[in-house]
Amino acid sequence: MADDQNIQPERLPLSTDAERSRVIAEVLRHQEERAQARKRAREAMLRIEGPRGLGPRHLAFVLVVVLTSYVWFGTPSWAQMAVPAAPTVERNEASLRLALYVQAQRIEQFQSERGRLPQSLGEVGSPLPGIRYTATPRDTYHLIGTNDDLTLFYSSTLTLSPEAFLGDAEEIVFANGAP
Repeated sequence: MADDQNIQPERLPLSTDAERSRVIAEVLRHQEERAQARKRAREAMLRIEGPRGLGPRHLAFVLVVVLTSYVWFGTPSWAQMAVPAAPTVERNEASLRLALYVQAQRIEQFQSERGRLPQSLGEVGSPLPGIRYTATPRDTYHLIGTNDDLTLFYSSTLTLSPEAFLGDAEEIVFANGAP
């Protein structure tokens, strides 16, 4: 009986060589099919999304960054504002004459409509800057205008008409299309 205990059953092979080769070939074929499916899916995504390189959005971004850097750091002449020239003495005088003329016309209109002189320039509308008004008891008035270092005087008693006082100030002030 001792011999019966040492007897080992005969081991049968689980599969034959042909079966193993067939299973291995099937696994390899399945892996190849999965690899091909992944490749097709990746190609389809590339067709939809485009290549992962420089697309139109990337190029636009790079262009904006380059242009912004050029304008910011390069300060090109076309991007700088020109400083306007300081007004000449002739233009300052013409501007002051025009302001006095406009104010005198407002006062004359007020006087013709109401039969009296205004108490202040505020009665005839918004007073122009730099002009002072003085009414005299004899229905006359004086205007004094100051502009920088220039002072002009206008009186309603002058034999000079407001138009003559104005002269060519309007052409000088509005030369080149801007006051």
